[in-house]
Amino acid sequence: MKIALLGSQFFNVVNYLSVLPQGEHEFTWVPLVALRNRGLFEARLTRVRELLPRKMRIYPIFLESPNSALRNLLNPRILLTDFCRIARTVSELAPDAVVVFYLLDSYPALVLRPVFGYLLCVVATGGDVNLRQGWGHRLLRRLICWRADVVLAVSDDLRVKISRETGREPILMPTGIDTSFFRKLQSRDGLRRKWCLNDKDLIILTVANLEKHKGVDLAIQSIRILKNWGIQNAKLMVVGLGSESTRLRDLATELDVEKSVHFLGEVGRGDLLELYNLADLFVLSSYSEGLPFSLLEAMGCGTVCVASAVGDIPTVVQEGHNGFIVKPVSPLNFAVKLRRAFTMDQSDLASIGRNARQTVVEKFDLARIVESLLDTVFISAIRKREHGPRSI
Repeated sequence: MKIALLGSQFFNVVNYLSVLPQGEHEFTWVPLVALRNRGLFEARLTRVRELLPRKMRIYPIFLESPNSALRNLLNPRILLTDFCRIARTVSELAPDAVVVFYLLDSYPALVLRPVFGYLLCVVATGGDVNLRQGWGHRLLRRLICWRADVVLAVSDDLRVKISRETGREPILMPTGIDTSFFRKLQSRDGLRRKWCLNDKDLIILTVANLEKHKGVDLAIQSIRILKNWGIQNAKLMVVGLGSESTRLRDLATELDVEKSVHFLGEVGRGDLLELYNLADLFVLSSYSEGLPFSLLEAMGCGTVCVASAVGDIPTVVQEGHNGFIVKPVSPLNFAVKLRRAFTMDQSDLASIGRNARQTVVEKFDLARIVESLLDTVFISAIRKREHGPRSI
């Protein structure tokens, strides 16, 4: 079967691509990239090429629109140009199935499906449901969910929201990680020396797109509170880029913690593995989530996590067993949980880290999840050929 993987998400899709089975199907990755972001895309692609299957073809579509939503409705020429680019690529690839890893990126593929006759599978993630609440987005989601052959949701929270909003019951396909890569390393002290960190520092790590809903501001404010409580050696390491980067740096300066908050930008996969392992704690202070990769990656490395009680996170993180949950979400409540973890007996904290790793291995191994996804797509394609366009 020829399967095209389409969408604007980058690192999330790369996670799936890294565990695709070899030889069973022919895969083509079709990233949707705003032309103005071409340089960033190519730099990212260089960093992750070793993760991709050797025979995978990559057909990026560079859009004149400012983003993959093709929102430039006031300029029909640009809208038509971008749509034609997508149509030409689909025509050239002639896929049996198109899998779109962001529900709101699906509508060009939905429009083209009657022409090319492929099976359409859409994967709903947190951002395209939780952060897009206008009537236009709701109408578009309803249309896509009812016309797609297969609808998947990466968390049960999203599955319920989509079901209530559209009347279509998605299939749950949880977020997963490569547990053979994200694992516990044995060289924590050596890693700290490599990253020029003091052994006495209490390192808190967060990995997120620096956007408002990710709540990195809460993590920075919690550092100020910890210092007010006398925990002067707490350090926050922030991995990620986004529109909030400048505001967050300004916030750290305003709170007089700029020397304790280190912005690392984007890092490679190997560096990320090291950072998860050298950290004392991982913090995820989001206001809104589905089930984020970064949380599962940290847990896979046996790093104790302190996370917001949003989305599907409370169904994964069990308070005091494999991590800590913060509810309601506030800087003070994060600081309280961080201080609790820092003052725990080290053997108890290590036990929590082991339980975190076990949870991810048993429930969120990405290779098994991708195998299930492909089985769903393959079976759905057979049913479509036998019974018509809506079989699931």
